[in-house]
Amino acid sequence: MLTRFIQTNRLPRQLKIKLLAAAYPMFPDDKRKGIFMWHHGRCGSTVLGGMLKQHPNIRWRGEVYEPYAEAGIPRPNFRDDIRYAQLECGPKIPGIELKGLPSQHLPTLGVSLGQFMDVIRDYGFSHCIFLDRRNTLRKLISVQIVDQGLRTTYHTKDKDADLKGRLHIDLQRVRIQGKYAPLLEMIRHIDEETEKARQLVRGYFDFLPLYYEDHIESDPRVAYREILTHLQVPHHDAEVTLKRINVKTLQELVENYREVEDLIAGTKYEWMLTA
Repeated sequence: MLTRFIQTNRLPRQLKIKLLAAAYPMFPDDKRKGIFMWHHGRCGSTVLGGMLKQHPNIRWRGEVYEPYAEAGIPRPNFRDDIRYAQLECGPKIPGIELKGLPSQHLPTLGVSLGQFMDVIRDYGFSHCIFLDRRNTLRKLISVQIVDQGLRTTYHTKDKDADLKGRLHIDLQRVRIQGKYAPLLEMIRHIDEETEKARQLVRGYFDFLPLYYEDHIESDPRVAYREILTHLQVPHHDAEVTLKRINVKTLQELVENYREVEDLIAGTKYEWMLTA
């Protein structure tokens, strides 16, 4: 009743979060449950989250910390968002996402990944979906396309959404959230930090590893079904509402492809040029 009273009153969202967080100790332990998805962005999390939102047993909240991170606003009270996600979902299973590289959501929260894991495990989160994308070069190109204004959004329902030109990659400066580095250094950084996170997270939770290339790229319903089986919830059909949009080859997408090829050729990442 208290949860419903807070939710149905016309209160500012941040006040609702504070009120439910303050009331958290009053609720029974069976409200303290949840699943979360670790990812580093541009790997299918949005299309997958959109499908999970359609399941009647799941309340998918998505990237609850993204607005703070994008605005550069510290969120030391990040526990309040977890409590809110748990208590406002009613009988459904709450789900949240974390962009988990060191430069992404974690600096906003003021904790390490291990510290974040400790908190949500103590709050009853028991399952982790670990979503990765092997082709880090493709991920970074997707980010740069929006950074350079060649497309205004990362997501679209229109598969044929055209670019406003070809991408020119600055080999000395590419971006992910909160970090800039030379292209090859950034690829190494993402791959190494992802592997560190994988080893850490799998020791905390009932762990489901998924890959964009295996479970989402051709048909996101593959990943969706894997998750439902992992959570042991009934199957429920979900509509795929977003389309893959960067479907061209790298030669077609990147204006200075030869420079990128010369940089990466001969390294262990060379396969990313043609995948």
